[in-house]
Amino acid sequence: SRFRAVAKAEMVASVVSNLVGIGTAVAGAGIWSLVWMELTRALIVTVAAFILTGWRPGITMRWRDLADLAAFNVSTWGSWGLGYVQSQMPRLLIGSVLGPNAVGFYALAQRLCDQVSDILMVPAYNVVQAGIARAQDDLANAKRLAAGTLRVTAVLACPLFLGLAALAPILVPAVFGAAWTDAIPVVQLLMLVGIRSSLSTIQAAVIRGMGKPHWEMAGAMVGVLLAAAMISLAVPHGLVAATVAFVLSGFVVFPLEALFVTRLTGLTLLEQTGDMFRAGAAGAMMVAAILAVTPSLAAQLPPVL
Repeated sequence: SRFRAVAKAEMVASVVSNLVGIGTAVAGAGIWSLVWMELTRALIVTVAAFILTGWRPGITMRWRDLADLAAFNVSTWGSWGLGYVQSQMPRLLIGSVLGPNAVGFYALAQRLCDQVSDILMVPAYNVVQAGIARAQDDLANAKRLAAGTLRVTAVLACPLFLGLAALAPILVPAVFGAAWTDAIPVVQLLMLVGIRSSLSTIQAAVIRGMGKPHWEMAGAMVGVLLAAAMISLAVPHGLVAATVAFVLSGFVVFPLEALFVTRLTGLTLLEQTGDMFRAGAAGAMMVAAILAVTPSLAAQLPPVL
């Protein structure tokens, strides 16, 4: 939970690794400059972790500690693995049916959504999981922390993702070029997933913080199977249909994750989602205003403005 120290280590790693990546690219390393950049980043973070924790590797261990950690970590790794499968599976199904161009449009949209989600939610996830773990014996405190974080997440995520969806028809061609206009509806749909995944990230932090990572893994498994089935049925009808199926699969499995949080903290489904609906209603009015004003502004101002 020493987040300031972790942030410093990651910032140093980012600066040095980017210098290495740029330097090797200028020196002619080509695509391998990216490899050297990421290896440098991982090496610096690892060395910093050794220094910050004061831990040194050795051969002394207790099997009881290993078993205790393994029970938690195996489920956590399983959840992460299933999450990766769920994120990559649409590309596989889209590519096998619709071809590489469709995969490119989907990948662009997914990358944008993932980048925004990572910036917004990864710090919140780390803080909430640590906070819930400390408060798991104090149910009232854990409930208050979970409710407060879900509220802040809804207030931040709804206008952010809805705003990006509304501006996608201008932003995508302006930033990536006119050749990517077919990605616009996919970007808009996946931004809806961004709202759901932001809340799901907090729910996952609560579930793991309360010591139930196997519940999260079970939910992830249901999500993967449901997404695979729905996308497989929709993908013959086109890229937009496949994206709609992926979006719907995420919202269908959302109540299951909410049920886990209810069991652990007492927060009802309405308490977990009420702020999302209120912020979403405000965001919808914002979107309506953007869509009404944008056509006249686009005729008078450069696209970026």
